[in-house]
Amino acid sequence: MVSSAEPKSNQVATAGMPTLERMFDCVLRTDLAGEIAYVSPRGRDWLEKISRTSMPDNLCQLFQLADQGRIAAQLHSEEERSLGTLQSADGADVPVAMRRMKLIDGKQFLFCLLETPGPGLAGGGSHRDDLTALPTRPAIVLEIDRRLGRSETFWFALFNIDKFRLINESFGVAVADALLVEAAKRLKAIMPADTWLGRLGADEFACLWGGSEAELQQHLDEVLLEFARPFVIDGKRLYMCATIGVSSSTDGQSPGAGSLLANADTALIAAKASGGSCWKRYAERRAGLDYSLVSAIYNGIENGEFFLVYQPQFGIDGRLYGAEALMRWSSYDRGFVSPGQFIPVAEQFGIISFLGRWALRVACHHLKQILPSHPGFLMSVNVAASQFGAPDFADQVMAAVQEADVPPSSLVLEITESTLMHNSERTEAALASLRAAGIRFSIDDFGTGFSSLAYLTRFPVYAIKIDKSFIDPVGSGEAAPDRLVQAMINLAHSIDLKVVAEGVETETQRQFLALSHCDILQGYLTGRPIAFDQLLNLDVR
Repeated sequence: MVSSAEPKSNQVATAGMPTLERMFDCVLRTDLAGEIAYVSPRGRDWLEKISRTSMPDNLCQLFQLADQGRIAAQLHSEEERSLGTLQSADGADVPVAMRRMKLIDGKQFLFCLLETPGPGLAGGGSHRDDLTALPTRPAIVLEIDRRLGRSETFWFALFNIDKFRLINESFGVAVADALLVEAAKRLKAIMPADTWLGRLGADEFACLWGGSEAELQQHLDEVLLEFARPFVIDGKRLYMCATIGVSSSTDGQSPGAGSLLANADTALIAAKASGGSCWKRYAERRAGLDYSLVSAIYNGIENGEFFLVYQPQFGIDGRLYGAEALMRWSSYDRGFVSPGQFIPVAEQFGIISFLGRWALRVACHHLKQILPSHPGFLMSVNVAASQFGAPDFADQVMAAVQEADVPPSSLVLEITESTLMHNSERTEAALASLRAAGIRFSIDDFGTGFSSLAYLTRFPVYAIKIDKSFIDPVGSGEAAPDRLVQAMINLAHSIDLKVVAEGVETETQRQFLALSHCDILQGYLTGRPIAFDQLLNLDVR
């Protein structure tokens, strides 16, 4: 039978795609034969409401008999998109669009289902929210496509009620529902008469309207002020605030409902990253960052354009010690995109959390493959500050380790000094939990932060990684750089830490590091980043 709760597995399969749960009615994970392993909670409710029965075991059984053979054939074809009609208890047709994605382990599929309303359904019927009477997701998608088809220029906004989950947990469903009804009423009262308002998800509303950018700013500022007023529900004064992300029908080169929603979601993430209770427009320009990459990154994730390469790490004796996993992106549209271009944008908009989780899972699966031929091999994976700050970060790491069935002690997580110095209580808890499980930690870019010496003894660190900027001048004839690197190595060894020298490019540097008893070398001198197949077959004799 289909599991009713697989939180860790669900995180592994779908975590970090910020638009999936908003864009689709249901997300399912199956094996290659279509046997269902997990259904998103909202998707389960939606499907069971349609069929009025419990979930079947196989994906094909969700569909009407006439579609089942075609859906089964899709499991073994190259076709990723299809249409079908779900089985319903009342015999009514429930047409859906379905997209299939193969997961990184090659043994599972992710299926995303979206109900496709027919003409005339935008204003009522099953596409009205039972609670607020607002149009729901399928009607929103239809309305966007209708306006785009008429070449209208309009704004699309996502309104998220901040900390809504806490209301649900603290006061119960009845109070939370009443709050949503009141929020819908306030939005209707504030927005202009020609605004098209809908409810996208549990605590999220969406609206479309025309007008100038100045009018946009005025309306959104009014929404923020209105949500700052207390909500009086069942005698309780609840203080809430809203965060808003906005996109325009003129954004991007190929507008559509999916890209409009993804762009607004990107802006919403940026607004939340700024502290919330504000609004941001998609593609707001900031110096040094190419925000046109945001949609391209989302598309790249969905199209499987990201991949990992591995830079080998060697002991001073020439023995293969391990490797660092490095993310790369080969875009169908843009060609090779430098990490220096896409990683800052991914960090700014919160996409790095998904990419980081994905990289961790891939690296663990590759680690599983290399360990038989290289016992003791250590796989190093970079962890972004936003990943490390997540409340369930330790669970994410252990889920990846358990899924790949690798020893926790074979995984090294590289974190920067600045990550250690922020959110120290949460950091200490995550470090302690993972270190107790056997995970190792290395301080990346060591020496570029501040107050680093105190953190070396405070946290359960396994190694330090001396930044390339300190290695570059080594052997240049100046005494100061050599003495500084020697002091770093001596310091680390005095408290039983390993030392990795990053960016080793010359024989002079290698000889100096060997004489200084550095433990591990990484750089173009010893090995450039290579594909996993090359790493697996690396001849280190």
